[in-house]
Amino acid sequence: MTSSVAAKAGGGSGRVGVADAFHHSVHKITPTGTVSTLAGTGSGGAADDFVKAAVSFRKPFRIAINAGSTWVPDTVTGTLRRVAAEASRGQQRAA
Repeated sequence: MTSSVAAKAGGGSGRVGVADAFHHSVHKITPTGTVSTLAGTGSGGAADDFVKAAVSFRKPFRIAINAGSTWVPDTVTGTLRRVAAEASRGQQRAA
């Protein structure tokens, strides 16, 4: 993952969010160094889904974190995507 980090942002509780442009995904890193995929399938695409692991990105080159949400501008599709920390309205929490 570190060879394709396009951007990173700090969040609450010491976590760090990472936009992985070439693997089309977004990751979080905890203060203890644990890395997990927050959203993205690893394949380029533009699919939205209520399950975060099924969301696909096309080269996310930036990331911002605030009050429970991670914001990711999807470079190729020109969309701003929100990845909520907590599930709502029937969504499944995935991460």
